Amino acid sequence: MEIRFHNVSKKYLREDTEIWGLKECSFTIPSASSVLISGANGSGKSTLLSLAGTIIHPTTGRIYCDDTEISGLSEPFRSRFRQENFGFHFQGESLLPELTILENLTLASLPVISDRRKNMERIEQLLEELRVGVKMNARIEQLSGGQKQKVSLARALINDPPIIFADEPTNHLDEGSAAEIRSLLCSLTGKTVIIISHDPVFATDFSFDQRIFLQEGKVRIARGR
Repeated sequence: MEIRFHNVSKKYLREDTEIWGLKECSFTIPSASSVLISGANGSGKSTLLSLAGTIIHPTTGRIYCDDTEISGLSEPFRSRFRQENFGFHFQGESLLPELTILENLTLASLPVISDRRKNMERIEQLLEELRVGVKMNARIEQLSGGQKQKVSLARALINDPPIIFADEPTNHLDEGSAAEIRSLLCSLTGKTVIIISHDPVFATDFSFDQRIFLQEGKVRIARGR
């Protein structure tokens, strides 16, 4: 699934001051491509992800996924589009700590996968592929940081979406766990994988189809590795 930004800007108001999170950005992320988004704090990375993921609306401009103008969708259509097409991989805090791995993944799959047996098979498959290393009835609060990130990635993949967003996926992880998460994300195939990260290892040791650099809300594109 292809993502296209057409002259997109996002303005915030903070204490009567206008702050531009993104300024007149136009670019295309091709279908089934891998993308690394980088930039200093406050450069607009999270704003870009939130716009592409239909979490917020642009102030001006249009955003498309294939032929659908997602920037013009209203709820509940926007929510349904997210559930069917996007997977979000954030920090472990996006999981419900008092629930088990199984319960967290089941809740994430409910809007799309209604068949209980099929859902269980999908969960077992993901936990095996991601080498989580604990039983699915373990509570999130009992897991290590690396295990939480693997479960978070499983949650993003549970409905088999065509687009994955990963926001700072290796933050606060030891190097061994971070290396596993980098490898898992960069080995995903057949999906558009968009990673926002300060992690220098992503930038130096991994290949991406596209690199997007953000500076003061402006986008600079670099093709290739």
